[in-house]
Amino acid sequence: MSVRVRYSLTAAVSSSTSENKDLGDGSFEVVDDSQGEGGARKITLPGSAVDVLVNLCDVTDAKFFLLRATPKDANNDCHEVKIRLNSPTGDEIPIKPLGTGKEAYLMMTTDGLSSLYVTNTGSTDMSLTLFVAGD
Repeated sequence: MSVRVRYSLTAAVSSSTSENKDLGDGSFEVVDDSQGEGGARKITLPGSAVDVLVNLCDVTDAKFFLLRATPKDANNDCHEVKIRLNSPTGDEIPIKPLGTGKEAYLMMTTDGLSSLYVTNTGSTDMSLTLFVAGD
């Protein structure tokens, strides 16, 4: 099976709340039809969970990876989530919300991503949404 991956990124940085985008403004879109497998899933990561192995939608060599972390209960704060790529002893990558936001993101294009281990640094449950493509 062949899957299409389409992702868009838009970012602007302004020196004031008037959003004049004077410090940077970019919009990018990529479409790729070369991936063999893919999928998306949403899981609940319990509060204080450590190094939970997360299935990458049965993709054994992920080349596109997007993670969105939000509090399971919208009334709670968004906690830092730490991930480790390919090994529970690998380097931790902290995923944090920006400012007082209720969402945290990590997106990467890579190769050789075969497993993901996640840790919830907070005491309340987090929802993780993953989009993966590769093989």
